Amino acid sequence: MTTSTVIIILASVTFYSEAHHGKTMANGHPFDMTAMTAATYLYPLGTELVVKYGDKQVQVIVTDRCDELTDLDLSKASFAHIADLDTGRIQAEVIFDVNLQTNSWREKYGDPVDLIDL
Repeated sequence: MTTSTVIIILASVTFYSEAHHGKTMANGHPFDMTAMTAATYLYPLGTELVVKYGDKQVQVIVTDRCDELTDLDLSKASFAHIADLDTGRIQAEVIFDVNLQTNSWREKYGDPVDLIDL
């Protein structure tokens, strides 16, 4: 039987402005507002997350950092996938599932429960 670690938090979620498009992110790559990416201080770079708002959800990868005023900054495309851009800020479920993470991620960071200060 396979077990899985799933952690769900309610988070304040916004999106990057277009002014960030093309600027270098914490992972060293240019920001692409059309990619399914996110910035956060809660999870390591490379972490894959599912963000759920109402009956919509999007899978994103953490590629950048944001300040502690926002739990998660989504790319414009990611945010638009789950909410109207005019909303600006939402409270959404952020779902971390260890099964979404790559083997190299698990080797580098170990037990995901140790990463999050609940």
